[in-house]
Amino acid sequence: MSILQVAATILLVLGGFFYFAGTVGLLRFPDVHSRLHALTKADNLGLGLVCLAMALLGGSWRGAAMLLVIWLLGLLAATVSCHLVAQAALEPAAAGDGGSGGEAIAPMGRSYGGADAVTEASAEEADATRRRTGAWPDGSIAEQPAPRRSADTSSGASPADPPTPRGDP
Repeated sequence: MSILQVAATILLVLGGFFYFAGTVGLLRFPDVHSRLHALTKADNLGLGLVCLAMALLGGSWRGAAMLLVIWLLGLLAATVSCHLVAQAALEPAAAGDGGSGGEAIAPMGRSYGGADAVTEASAEEADATRRRTGAWPDGSIAEQPAPRRSADTSSGASPADPPTPRGDP
């Protein structure tokens, strides 16, 4: 084996390691943004190392240039898709539309979306958004939060009913 082949083998093994690390991060990290970070960073580096190894073994400048273009397109695709998934994860599900919001990409063991999934965690997240930005996630501005509903159904409203708009009398 020549030095070039040894270097290419090392680069291929390192690229495979980064692909594996990105996949482990996707499966193990607790929230969407951590998963996206692990996946895009590690996979982009893994793809770069694999392309570099193939360029070394290819032996032509034209092949190396094509591999560079492939790597750059991979970087672009990962950036755009990561941004779109992160934006979808930040959008709250609209109560009453049965809609998606971030339910498909919520952290493991949690549900954020749908009219029947109003949870204490989503109410706490809405409160945190209001404190941070001065507005509720739906864009309305309220001075004081609406009183929290209790789990009892003596008022006739079930815990699964959508919350009343905040700031409206």
